Amino acid sequence: MPSKRVRSPIQFVYFIRSENFVKIGWATALDTRFNNCQINNPHHVELLAYFRGGVEEEGNLHAVFSRYHHRGEWFVYDEPIRELVAQIKDRDPIDARIVAGEWYFNLTGYGTLRPRMGEIDAMRAAQHHAANVR
Repeated sequence: MPSKRVRSPIQFVYFIRSENFVKIGWATALDTRFNNCQINNPHHVELLAYFRGGVEEEGNLHAVFSRYHHRGEWFVYDEPIRELVAQIKDRDPIDARIVAGEWYFNLTGYGTLRPRMGEIDAMRAAQHHAANVR
C-alpha cells in the first residue's frame, strides 16, 4: 500500500525569477518547489523572496498583478512586483507576511493579505516547534 505523504502545515508564498519573469506561487516545501522550477526551466532561476501564506494569499497577488500576467503562475517582472519583492526579501517569513499585508492594503484598501488576529502567534509557535523537531 502506498504511503500517504504528510503535508506540512507551514505554507509559503514565493517569488522565483527566471529571466524577465517571476513565478508567484505557494508551497509547503520551498526547496523542492525551487528545484522543480530549475529542472523544468531552461534558464537559471533565483528564489527572490517568500513569506508565510498559502493559496489565498497567492490568489490575491495574482489578482493584483493580473496586468503583468504572462502564463500560468508566471508574471512579467515589472516595477510593482519588484517593489514588493524589495520590501520583503531578506526578512523572516513571518515579518515578510506582515510587510506584504501592509503593502497590499496600501495598494488595494483590502486587508486580505494581513495576518488575522492571533495568526502571527500561531505562525511563530509552529516555526519554533518545527525548528525544535529537527
